[in-house]
Amino acid sequence: MTRPRLRTQEVVTYAQNIVDTIRDPLLILNSDLRVLSANRAFYQVFRTTAEGTENQPFTVLGGGQWNIPELVTLLKNTITKHGTFDDYEVEGDFSGIGQRVMLLNARELRRPGNGTKLLVLSFEDVTTRKSAEADLSQEQNQDKKIARALLRPMLFQPKEDAFSGLMVQTAYAMASDEALVGGDFWDTFAYDHGHVALVLGDVMGHGLTSAIFTTELKHTMRAYIREHEQPDAILYHMNQFLYQSSRLFSEGINTEGSDAPVCIALAVIERETGAGTLAIAGMEPPIIVRANGDTDQPVAAGMPLGVVAQEEYKQVGFQLEAGDTLILSTDGITEARQGRNFLDTEGLIRLAVEGNRGDLEEMANTIMQGARDFAGGKLRDDASIVLARRTANSPRIEKKQLDP
Repeated sequence: MTRPRLRTQEVVTYAQNIVDTIRDPLLILNSDLRVLSANRAFYQVFRTTAEGTENQPFTVLGGGQWNIPELVTLLKNTITKHGTFDDYEVEGDFSGIGQRVMLLNARELRRPGNGTKLLVLSFEDVTTRKSAEADLSQEQNQDKKIARALLRPMLFQPKEDAFSGLMVQTAYAMASDEALVGGDFWDTFAYDHGHVALVLGDVMGHGLTSAIFTTELKHTMRAYIREHEQPDAILYHMNQFLYQSSRLFSEGINTEGSDAPVCIALAVIERETGAGTLAIAGMEPPIIVRANGDTDQPVAAGMPLGVVAQEEYKQVGFQLEAGDTLILSTDGITEARQGRNFLDTEGLIRLAVEGNRGDLEEMANTIMQGARDFAGGKLRDDASIVLARRTANSPRIEKKQLDP
């Protein structure tokens, strides 16, 4: 053997040794898609031998399991057009190893010296990963079903005329379907002497855990609403409850719970007179749209619940005349974004006045659609509103308990 030929063989052996260290199976194919060589991992994974692999057409390996027209076309194009392809998926019952999912990647290269075109083809077994992804997807779908079931009572839509003397309308828009369920919720609660409590809440977080926490929060708040009629007292006790719960959760004493702050807007309205009081915990300021289109903004503000112990919340009074509408909203509306500009409270007021020409449902739709349009069709955060409009006929309240 001449010295140059010996050196060539040494290079081939050297290259083969390098290829054999690669854990994923590899094949070297010529321009006719015939196997020139394979690495050790190929023989181990596919349980075959060099005698049954080298100099064989790629399409006959494994009893023809790779004879896939689309794959063959990709391989030929890779050689003839200096191309590449990545992550071509092949799923099947492979001889000797059973059901597998393989990802194939191909690169064209040229043999040193004579420039002969070759093809490097790698195989990655992603069966375990695909199985885990399928299991995770199934779990996520199950979580989505549970979360959506929890969402229904959190966003219960009362009949518009459920409370005589007061029409109520709600609307909700989720920022993303991938979020499963957001942290927004609302509630209505009627006392036996003609007052109605309206609640709009925003809990940080998404998903099943957040939905469970929000459901518990809503029922806890109902208990405080039943016990205390004044919004400032209700929010004070809710804040104490959440602050202590958050502390115990953070310290690991309680294994279930949340340390996320909770924002609440709470209004209590006397249906017969239209007189109301409200208090805010970290929520957007309420808006009143008068029947003639004028607007008022009751000055109310307060820290989110669960942040500061012994926090006191100031309640303010307001008056609804016939045709006046109270609007409670989350920041998903005012923070609708167009470039560097936000819709803000001014934009919400503009949309509310525009929608005031129609019924309460039309006003809700005008606000929500206007926020979407401003944001280019997609909101960045969940958005919710609760509207309450006093009707022309003031009811004479009978003493009975309503609990919608």
